[in-house]
Amino acid sequence: MFKLLLISLLAISPGCTRSACTLQKIKRGDDVKVEVPVAVKWKEDPVILVCDTAPVTKDEVAMLLDEWAAHGAPKLEVVNSKCVGEPMPGYIQIDQWRPEWRLQVTGAYAVTAVWPEDPVMGLIMVPDGNLSVLRHELGHIWIHGHTPVMGHVVCPYVECTGDDWEGVKKAFKRGGY
Repeated sequence: MFKLLLISLLAISPGCTRSACTLQKIKRGDDVKVEVPVAVKWKEDPVILVCDTAPVTKDEVAMLLDEWAAHGAPKLEVVNSKCVGEPMPGYIQIDQWRPEWRLQVTGAYAVTAVWPEDPVMGLIMVPDGNLSVLRHELGHIWIHGHTPVMGHVVCPYVECTGDDWEGVKKAFKRGGY
């Protein structure tokens, strides 16, 4: 049921090199204006459930959420969980790729699934413990889109994601945080 109700799947594509990913858009320089999509506000802050099968720990998730909080996101509670079944309202599960999803979301390296306009629950699936990818995917809890700027935290490709947070605080302010 959860899969049918999803409005948005946000993914990082695998396997591209910097040159193949640029598409004449992804670049970095002083003349590039960084535009980050407006952050959506949840009715209630979700609790993050780190599934016992996830390739990351509760402490790693909490550390990355602290980074997002330093850039305007609300502080979220993080707990360990068995994650039996699909996500429920008020919760976001973090897990490894689930086989049935891997077949439905082909070509994605990692994925965050939430409702973009009225988020109530979500699922983040990551293939491994790459914290840069997880930090990016955690951003999709609020920011439903990407910024085609090399090195930005919400750059759309694994190879271009980095530590540039320019425009993120503004995105949260525009979203009412």
